Amino acid sequence: MNGGIFDPEAFGHLRAEVASLSRSVQRLEGTIQRLIDSDNLLHSQISEARGGWRMFMGLVGLSGAIGALISWIFSHGSHSPPSWP
Repeated sequence: MNGGIFDPEAFGHLRAEVASLSRSVQRLEGTIQRLIDSDNLLHSQISEARGGWRMFMGLVGLSGAIGALISWIFSHGSHSPPSWP
């Protein structure tokens, strides 16, 4: 100390720490932005997959209904078995 409240060595040390912390915060901001971008991409891919899954299940239900209708027609439409050539 030079007899006063202000210590130039301690102030220099604090300035270096602040600069180091500022660089760390900037790196963290970049990392957080990349994580947000990655999350947004993942969310959009999951939304697309969810729509595809619903479409697939709709087609499965429709094909099951058509199969049941064909089965009902064969079982109730004619009492004799179909004649195959």
